Formats: sequence, C-alpha cells, structure tokens
Amino acid sequence: MNKLPPISIIPDTEFRFPGYKSVPVKTALGSFHPGPGVLSFNCKSMRQQLNVQRMMQLYYTGKSPLLTQPGMTSEDIMQQTGVGHELRHFHDWLLSFSYFDAARRRLNLGSNTLLALRELSERQDAYIPLPLLDWITADRTTREAKTAELCDFYNVQSFQLYELPHFTMDRLEDPSSEADYLSELLLISSRAAVAVKALLYGYPQYLRPFDVFELSAVATQLLTIIDRFGVHTAHDIYQTSFASTYYDRVINPIDELLDMDSADGIKGTDVLLLASAMCLWAICAEPKAHPMSPQACPAVRFSTLRSKLLDAKQELKRKCHDIEGLIRYFDRLMGEPALSERIELGTQHFKEEALKTEEGIARYPSRHPYQMTLRYYKKLISLREQLHSKVFEDIYFHVRGAYESDRAYGLTLPAVVINTTNLSAEELATDLGQLLGSETMFRFSDDMNDLKDEINVVHEADRLASKIWFDQDLSLSEAGRNSIMDGIEKLSGGQSISFTWGATS
Repeated sequence: MNKLPPISIIPDTEFRFPGYKSVPVKTALGSFHPGPGVLSFNCKSMRQQLNVQRMMQLYYTGKSPLLTQPGMTSEDIMQQTGVGHELRHFHDWLLSFSYFDAARRRLNLGSNTLLALRELSERQDAYIPLPLLDWITADRTTREAKTAELCDFYNVQSFQLYELPHFTMDRLEDPSSEADYLSELLLISSRAAVAVKALLYGYPQYLRPFDVFELSAVATQLLTIIDRFGVHTAHDIYQTSFASTYYDRVINPIDELLDMDSADGIKGTDVLLLASAMCLWAICAEPKAHPMSPQACPAVRFSTLRSKLLDAKQELKRKCHDIEGLIRYFDRLMGEPALSERIELGTQHFKEEALKTEEGIARYPSRHPYQMTLRYYKKLISLREQLHSKVFEDIYFHVRGAYESDRAYGLTLPAVVINTTNLSAEELATDLGQLLGSETMFRFSDDMNDLKDEINVVHEADRLASKIWFDQDLSLSEAGRNSIMDGIEKLSGGQSISFTWGATS
C-alpha cells in the first residue's frame, strides 16, 4: 500500500482554475545536457524569465508566493512545469545505469578533448574537420571525396586540414594504446564518442533511449499540471500543446496496454502513473549487464517489459492502484532484483570506476582537467545516493513527479544556465541584476558552489567536445556559439570547418 498519499492528489474533476487562459505553446523552454547534467532555459520574454525564477525560488527556499495566481495562461503553466520537466531529466539521469555511465564517458570525452586541442596547437595550423568522429572513422577515399565536396561548396582549390589518424571500428574495440600522445588522446576520445552515441541513441530496431526519458518527463509534467491546476486545465494543455507533437508520440508505446475503450480499462492519471513507473523500471538496469549491452539499454528494457505486460493486461490493471506493488510486479515479471537494490548495485559500480580513475590519474596536479572532472563526477555519485535515499522514502511521490515540484526543496539542484539575450530593450531596463541580457550559469546549492571551478571546466569542456565530435552546438545565444568557436581556435591554434556545411570559425 502507498504511504499516505495526500488527499489533494485525488483529482477534482469539477475544479476550474480561476481566470485560466488557453494559449497554444509549441516551443520548448528548456533543455537538459546529459554530459555535466546542466539545465538550460532560453527565456524570450520577461514573463518566461519570471516563471523560471519563481520555480527556482520554490526549489531553493521551499516557498514561492507568486508562483500560482489567478489569470495564468497555459504558457505560464507550461513554462513552470517545463522547469520540472527538465529537472526530471536530471533525476532520471542520476538514477539510470546506462545514462549515468554515458555521463562518465562524456565527462572524460570533454577533458580529453581539451588536452587534444592543446596538443594540436603544437603541431599544425589548419582546419579541424567537424564532426570529428565522422572524420576519424572515415577512410582515405571517403576523406578525399568529402574534401572535394567541401572545396566545391566554398569554391576554393584546397583546404588545409589537420593530419589526423584514421581509426576503424575494429581499432576502437582493440584496447591497445597508441605510441603518439595526440593519437592516443584521439583514440580514447573516439572510443568515448562512439560509446556515448550508442548509450544515448540505442539500437535502431527499438525506441531510442531518449524517448523513454522523454516519456518519463512528459508523464510527470502532465501529472504536475493535474495536481496544481486541475484536470480541465491539463486536458486543454494536452490538446493545444502536446497533441500530435513529438511529446505526444512518446506516449504511444503504452497505448495497447490501456484498453481505454473498455469499461475497466486503464484511464485518467493511472495512464500517466503507469508510464512513469515503466520508465523508472526501464532506466534502472542492474550492473551485471555491460552498460552498452542491449540488456542495459532503457529502450530495449522498456520494450521487453511492454511485451510481457501485453500478455498480462488484466493483472496489470489490478496493480495500477498500488505503485510500490506495481514496480515489485515488474521486478518479478522480469526476474530481476528489486529496483532499489539495482540502483544501489549501480552506485557501487560507479564508485569502483571512480576509484580506478583516481588511481590512474594520481600523478596529475589538482587543477589538471582530469582531476577536476573526477571531483565533479564523484559529487554526481553522491547526488545519486542522495536522490536514491529520498525517492525510496515514498516511491509513489517520485513516480507522481512530486520531487520536480512541491517536494523538490531540500534536494540538490544541478547548475542552471538561463539565457536572456533575446529580451527587448524595454524589458532589459528593469532592475533584476546581472541575469539580464546574458547567458548566465547559476548554482543554487552549497554542493554546486563548492565545485564552482570544476563545474565551469566540465561545462565548457562538454560544449567544446559536443561541437568537435558531433558538430552539436549546445549554446543558447549567438554570443555563446561564438565563444565555442573562439575556444576551439584559442586552444588548437587553428579553425574548424563543418562537413555538414556549417560556418568556419
């Protein structure tokens, strides 16, 4: 039986939120970066910024007097609960086995990319081809063809590109090292980049792992809207802002489990609670499976669980009213250790990985990127333990999304980047301090402030690595994008050029 779910959780189907105004919202406010685990919010109006600030006030102090007031629009509600949506990604990322392993690899990719760029500056003055992962794994014939396309696109005779090694997939799987320092850095980084792609995007015949994480965040966001603003408001927002979008399509995989046309089908909030519970079960694999194996992939696990449940729909319906019992049922059905035990085993695995890294980098000074990255990674492990302890005080509230709304106070918040460079001159005239007109990182807890320098290093390293290896730009503003390109040039001594036909730095 669930532990004292509050009476307010039972939806009042007659409630109408006072003065509510329906405004379709099709643009996401926030994003989550699964390398350093940073939340980002792109505020294009002062109203958006205030909604983000009020949610942060709730998380930081436990109170936010202006958070809810009559006359709120669906846009206000989507922005506020969108902050919780991104925080859910952070919490799922901490608890997940494969995604947390991807974080470790991505953090290492960032620090090795910094070192590789510095080493390039000692060698040549040329262009770095982007995305570097595609170039590193391309053979000579492919490189020559791509270079010819590039010359034709820019109408030039030739481009001086960095002379970089070629690694086949067999070489990446071979654990041996390279004699040359730069080649070894690039080999280690290539392995990490391939692993990160596999962990984040999974196997083509299944859902993408990211779809499972998105379903978790969408389900808990809709539950929060129901709990805070009522069923009617949630239904309107679903119809005007979710229906027929990607965020709606991620719910599709559970449709066959519901039998919604049946009198005894799974309906209402039980649909969202089921989705949230299935996602939590799927992301938390036990560490006996290698993080990159199908057995640990959240998408594969979700699909396998779904298949089993399709053969047991009547029993599933009976279990949906008891969340703790439902998750125990998943464990028994799939023949796995209890969910909490799997998370604890995963934490022990990550601690062992951190210890091996610590022993391997002992010779480096405290301010070296390796040491700074390790300190941040160890802090993430402690946050994983903290969240694990909190979630299992009452797992119902976690599945409901309460730790991304009214119960978030007391949990450590990740670093948050807020971009206000798009605000108008009139809005910038208000007296709200350094936030205005900038892309600024905030740290709302002692845990994050104690590692200010480390967070800055891993965040900037991740932005550079994302651009270098995947040609992905994580910046929210033009100034931020320019700073990435400037950083590449400053560190490497050369410029970069995109083979996806982007701009040169």
